[in-house]
Amino acid sequence: MKKKQEGPAFNTLKSTLREGKIERVYLLGGEEGYLAENLISSIVAAAILPGFEAVDCVRLDGTSRVSPPDLDRLEREVGTPAFASARRMVIAPNSGLFAGRSGEGSKQQDTATDAEEGEETGREVGKDQQKRLIRLLDSLSDGICLIYHEDKIDRRQKALLEAVTKNGALAVFDRQKPDELVAFLTGLCRRAGVGIDRRTAESLVDRCEASMQMIRSETTKLLLYCAAEHVTSIDLPLVDALCVQDVRGGIFDLTDAIASGRTDQAVRLLQALLFRKEPTTLIRFLLARHVRNLLIAHGAQSDGALASMAGIPPFVASRLRMQARKTPAAPLESFYLRCRDNDFAVKSGKMPDLLALETLVVSACDLFASSTLT
Repeated sequence: MKKKQEGPAFNTLKSTLREGKIERVYLLGGEEGYLAENLISSIVAAAILPGFEAVDCVRLDGTSRVSPPDLDRLEREVGTPAFASARRMVIAPNSGLFAGRSGEGSKQQDTATDAEEGEETGREVGKDQQKRLIRLLDSLSDGICLIYHEDKIDRRQKALLEAVTKNGALAVFDRQKPDELVAFLTGLCRRAGVGIDRRTAESLVDRCEASMQMIRSETTKLLLYCAAEHVTSIDLPLVDALCVQDVRGGIFDLTDAIASGRTDQAVRLLQALLFRKEPTTLIRFLLARHVRNLLIAHGAQSDGALASMAGIPPFVASRLRMQARKTPAAPLESFYLRCRDNDFAVKSGKMPDLLALETLVVSACDLFASSTLT
């Protein structure tokens, strides 16, 4: 089920900035921190006179739990006018004020002496802080821009969130969809005058685990190489040579070799993964997850259905279904059970990690080779 967008979309907020509209308060959250940091940088560029960032923009250190002295400082900062810029900016990352921790946190952190007061006292302190913050938000002048960037936002704090939306903007940026990430990547390349085909872009998105920050970092590396070597197009061999390794691709190839019963090739592919310093525990986990997804693929009617059931990007689902069509289900089920037993043997101390992984791969090759003979 698709998540409902909460608050204005990223592009909408950027558009209002280009029109010269800056809110008095922003509350930014969600899994995709890259978009929040990108928006904060754009707000700073729009509000602060170049060269006066150190004077007119202050960033408060985030803490796991905000105490009254932090609110005292916040009130002082937002009460100080800008020196040279149109606005004074106050950025408060991970303040904890919107995470709904006051009651729960106080209960966990009470000393033996304080314990008799119970959870209720902590809640009263939390309510006082909330009321104080609401008064602060309502009193912000047009010469102030206060930005909260939170890891967690408790939507039950309705009064506090209503104060934010009344005086500014609340936006939650969730992980982007694979097609959006591919478009983001190709856009970076296009603006640099470098081409990239869709298959290569999808591979890079998958390697970066759908993280926009990681995609930006890896793409920047590729574009710097292209500029230095006068390369006009990025292809898969170049990505293989310069970027983070395609572990999922290595697992695909390893599974192909196992399903074909080619023990020598499977061992070479396993050694290649180990040579790249991939942890044995990670390889074993990814292999078991891949086998599980192949079993799901046997019953999936479409790429979209598989993507939804297994929680994977559509282009990965397409490749999985192709692999599932040439991998028989019966030995695959036995392989999955062996993955489970192998994991238990390692965790119970019955077998060393590396030996267990090598044994799993070799025995799985024998399993599939035997199934083709019967």
